[in-house]
Amino acid sequence: MAFTYAQTQTLSIIPHVTGALSAIGSTWILYDITSDRKKWSSKPYYSLLFSMACFDVLSSISLGLSTWPIPTGSPDVYDPRGTVQTCSAQAFFIQANIASPLFNFCLSVYYLCLVRYGITERYIRHRVEPWMQGLTITFALSTSFVCLALGMFNDSSLWCWINALPKGCRQSYNNNSNGSDPNCVRGDGAEILRWAFFFAPLWAAIVGTMVTMFMLWRAVRAQEDRASRWTSDCVTASQFAGGVPHPHRGQERDTSGLKSGITSIKQSIRAVFQGVKRDGGDGGGNASTNNSSVPGGGSSAVTAKKLRQMTLERDRSIKHHRKSNMVMWQAFRYVAAFWLTWLPATLNRLLQLSGRNVFWVFVLHSIFVPLQGAMNWCVYKYPQFYKWKEARRKARKKRRKQAEGVFGAESTNASIVYTRRFSGMSLESTRRKDQRLSHVSGDDDESIDNGVDGVVSSNELQTGR
Repeated sequence: MAFTYAQTQTLSIIPHVTGALSAIGSTWILYDITSDRKKWSSKPYYSLLFSMACFDVLSSISLGLSTWPIPTGSPDVYDPRGTVQTCSAQAFFIQANIASPLFNFCLSVYYLCLVRYGITERYIRHRVEPWMQGLTITFALSTSFVCLALGMFNDSSLWCWINALPKGCRQSYNNNSNGSDPNCVRGDGAEILRWAFFFAPLWAAIVGTMVTMFMLWRAVRAQEDRASRWTSDCVTASQFAGGVPHPHRGQERDTSGLKSGITSIKQSIRAVFQGVKRDGGDGGGNASTNNSSVPGGGSSAVTAKKLRQMTLERDRSIKHHRKSNMVMWQAFRYVAAFWLTWLPATLNRLLQLSGRNVFWVFVLHSIFVPLQGAMNWCVYKYPQFYKWKEARRKARKKRRKQAEGVFGAESTNASIVYTRRFSGMSLESTRRKDQRLSHVSGDDDESIDNGVDGVVSSNELQTGR
């Protein structure tokens, strides 16, 4: 089913925009990596990302050209301006972009090696990464050269890629029983090469990333469980060490009342504190036996050295888990961008294989495939954005606490002043009222006035007036 003129115009314009954004994002990644020699020389992550960004830049520029390189006069194409040579050049770099999903898979394997297997960056840099780089680049370039030599690069509706001409022609692999001959002018067998050179490795990379992400998630969950267990055990150990009375040397203690409780505590942490036992063995020994093993007579307590070791192990486990969790989510973001890029393209090619052309699927295809470099840039910059956001949140929290502290101090001072004034006015009004009553009654007894004045003075003294 052919699209309308407006639909073909829309499908031609969209890649110009998304391809330009992708080229800018990929170029930014290249500049950011090459501007810091430490990134380039020390971490395989940046080397893999650099190679992926190189292919993204070339493919983004090629995809951004959209229908322009398609030979002039091609049917059902909006604004074709090229030749067979320009079409082949565009398709060469688009096919070479198979390296991008393969590098995504390599990144997921890299994350898995770090988190699950604890392989060092140095080992990956010298033993694993060269194989990743060599195999990926060799496969991408070799498939492009093979298709170029066989004349497989032709008009593919949205841009030039592996396709047979004329569109819908009968290919050699599709001969029917009537013995009809293939009628393709160029690109005979293009459908086989599409799946062999692109969609098969693409979906192998997708399935591989799914498996590695599941293994990575399991590894992080296991580290989280270990971190929580260390935290719980250290709390139990500190309570056990500090919650049981520690008699001084030479002092005898009666363990009859504590025997059952201490024994239950000991049993609950025995699996954790291997080799650290209560002095006296069974919890019911006498003081002379127990005091000999713990300095200061701490017979029922875990040794301080062991507790410090467990605390250090807990802190290391929590720190390692926090780092592994951040690595896992960064890997998930790369994989999400990877899936978002290629799922519409795969769906579109499957529909085309069944003889259906769905416009909105073509639109998604023309949006997300050229946009891969921009999505990778968003994932690459997300850790910096997260740090900036956390810094702003902490700054706002700090300012709010400072404002609350100033407001609380002002409120306290205001209440004190108000109380003083209120108490002073009350006493003053009481004194004046008593004076008026005394004047009306004609009573000049000084003891009443002196008593009231004494009360006023005393209260004023107390309120600081």
